[in-house]
Amino acid sequence: MNDAELRALLRDAWSAALASIDLGALVAAQLPRGGPRTRVLAVGKAAPAMAEAALDRLGPSATLALVVTTDGTDARGLAARADVRFAGHPLPDERSVAAADLALAMAAAAGEDELLVALISGGASAVLAAPPRMAADAAGDLAALRSVVADLVASEATILEVNTVRRHLSRVAGGRLALAAAPARVLTLYARDVPHGRAHDVGSGPTVPCPTTTRDAHAVAERWLGAARAAALAPFLSDGLTPTSPQAARTIARPIATPHTLGEHVARALRARGFEVELDPEWTGPARTLVERHAERAPSLARGHAIVLPCEPTLRPVPGGRGGRAGWSALALLGRLPRDVAFLAAASDGVDGSSGAAGACVSGALAFDRAAAADALARFDDAPLHALLGSALAGGPSGINLTDVHVLARAPD
Repeated sequence: MNDAELRALLRDAWSAALASIDLGALVAAQLPRGGPRTRVLAVGKAAPAMAEAALDRLGPSATLALVVTTDGTDARGLAARADVRFAGHPLPDERSVAAADLALAMAAAAGEDELLVALISGGASAVLAAPPRMAADAAGDLAALRSVVADLVASEATILEVNTVRRHLSRVAGGRLALAAAPARVLTLYARDVPHGRAHDVGSGPTVPCPTTTRDAHAVAERWLGAARAAALAPFLSDGLTPTSPQAARTIARPIATPHTLGEHVARALRARGFEVELDPEWTGPARTLVERHAERAPSLARGHAIVLPCEPTLRPVPGGRGGRAGWSALALLGRLPRDVAFLAAASDGVDGSSGAAGACVSGALAFDRAAAADALARFDDAPLHALLGSALAGGPSGINLTDVHVLARAPD
């Protein structure tokens, strides 16, 4: 098997793995047919597929549906069945605030005998955002929230840390949507995109109890934004739905898919193509650390073997560059792989940062300009070089969001 064939095989396995993940079926399996009057709220990158399945399953008992997702995500099948809204990502915009206000009103109007079914997936933190009053007007509140989130992301804080601040700097996150629905019951089904996360980490947990406090959020802000900035934010931090709140007892949360689910599907697709596969546990941490780990493991990888790692690397982007953490990781490994080893890094949502691609697939046999690669890495501008090398993965919203996956594979004999 030559280099081009190996990389094509990895691309094919990746496409097959994504196609085999049916979040709609996983949602339907958690819902009864019929039942009490139900309001359906679906938020995030996978919201349309999850909402369609829920509405099909619930039938006439679903009396109202609101779907909030990212621009470019296909929601045409819901046009006649739900109020479909699109909003900003990765940073919230005015549409995110309008959607949050709609969701809060929808929850507040729920009766005690009604059920609110919340379908939450990655991206919900941005598309459903309601900042507290921090400035003279609503535009100033949104600008302040965007600034905090952007600076936390640029600091290489983990997504768990970013969402800790989001939950306490909000009118909708941290269980506040469930509080608005009281005393109605709330069932949350979530597709977890955060490695090692829990229900409250997905989409900043709008409908589940929040175990962290303002003290935790302040500590994160102080660590990554500095003491002065944290002190300025402190008056606007607040707690939402606590685990001891009476409404917490009326909420249930169940995961339908996780990063490990993604890894399992990728591993299965690779095995179907003849590889022996090792599936690593979920991982998060600095992208540079992960690149070093891959570079160390690649030389000893047995022929016909592959390592699959569901992960969310952290990476400090440089403004103005066209790149993403998957493409950056692939470019950083160029020149450090044996000739018969290939590496695929892909974003399951189909959107790798600002690259316009879903990630990249490279190998040790791929010829490249080292100076150009070093410059692209420094400027967080990997997309142009991957386009030139033909190593970019086709991008665009996939309707799935279960974090990234890295695959390290050695060609068989």
